Amino acid sequence: MVAILVVLSALAVPAFQAVRRKGQVQAGRALLDELRLAVAAYASDHGDPPPSGPRGRRRDAPGEPNQGIEALVLALQAPGPKGTYFTFDPARLGDVDGDGRQEAVDPWGTPLAYLHNRAYDAGATVSLPLGGEDHVSAARDEAGQLRGLTSYQLWSAGPDGQAGTDDDLRAWGD
Repeated sequence: MVAILVVLSALAVPAFQAVRRKGQVQAGRALLDELRLAVAAYASDHGDPPPSGPRGRRRDAPGEPNQGIEALVLALQAPGPKGTYFTFDPARLGDVDGDGRQEAVDPWGTPLAYLHNRAYDAGATVSLPLGGEDHVSAARDEAGQLRGLTSYQLWSAGPDGQAGTDDDLRAWGD
C-alpha cells in the first residue's frame, strides 16, 4: 500500500508543478496585459507613455536598477483626470533593490522591466531576488526591428528568472 502511494506521489508532484508553472505564466501575461491597458490610458491623457527615467538622460546611458518599472509604478498610481491609472495588488509590488521605491514584480518575485522608447538604446537593469542584476535589451522582431518603436516595452524574466531566455514574457505598445 505504501509503495502505491509513493508511486502515485512521484507521478502527481511533477504534474502539479507543471500546472502551477502554467498558471504562473498565465498570471504573468495577464499582469503585462493589464499594465498595457493602464499605459494606454495614461498615454491617452498625456500624449505619451510614462517616462522610464529622468528626462534629459542620454539615450544610451544606463539607468539605476529597476528605474523604469519604479517610474511606471509611480506614474500609474498618480491621480489622472479620471482617477489612478492602475491599482497594484500588494502581492505584485516589492522593493527588491532595497532603495525604498516600489517595483511591480512578476509571479516569481522578479521586478518587471519597463522601457520607454527613448530608453531603448540603453536597455534596463533589473535587480534579481536572489542578488545580482541582469540587463534587459529592447525586444526586436525577426527582421531586427524594435518592437513598440514609438511607444514602450514591458518585460518579465519568466519562470527561470533570467533575461534573454526563451521563457521571457514581453509586451509592447502599438
